[in-house]
Order: sequence, then C-alpha cells, then structure tokens
Amino acid sequence: MKTKVTTAHRHAEILELKKAISRSLSELRQSQRTLMPGLAPIPDETYNDEATDDLLKLWLPSELSTRERDSWCLPNIPALEFRFHYAQADAAAWAQLM
Repeated sequence: MKTKVTTAHRHAEILELKKAISRSLSELRQSQRTLMPGLAPIPDETYNDEATDDLLKLWLPSELSTRERDSWCLPNIPALEFRFHYAQADAAAWAQLM
C-alpha cells in the first residue's frame, strides 16, 4: 500500500507554482481591463487572489454571450482569442504527428 508523503521540498514547489499562477492571473486581469473594458463593473471579489485559482472564472470573450462580447470587448478581441486557440490546436496536432 502506498502512502502519500509530501516533503518540505515538494510543498515549496507547489507554493511556487501557485504564486506563478496568481501572477499570471493578475497579468490577465490587467490586460482584460484594457482590452475588455466592459468587465470593469464585475466586482473585485471575483478576482480575489485568496480564492482557489482553479475555481476562478476567466471571463474570456468565448465565455460571453454575443451581446456581452459586442459591448464588453474592444473590436477584434474575440477574433484574436479565436486565432490564439486555433494556433494552439494546430501546434497540438503537429506535436501528435512528430
């Protein structure tokens, strides 16, 4: 029977990864305030850094209704997100072929 052992080193690694995710989310929020000004009315507690990061809503254009996307986002931001996801899928497909 395997027991679950967490060493101090592994715990430190996990904390460092959580800090990196929090920094990335903070950078995303800053970009969103510029590129998606309609998100400004969303309460800041939605972005509480103490919240579990895997439960946070990212508020990507693709998650919004068409009406919200049109009124909240600067022009072409939804298309930019689409191109980004397309490039990710294309890269993943090429990686599978290699």
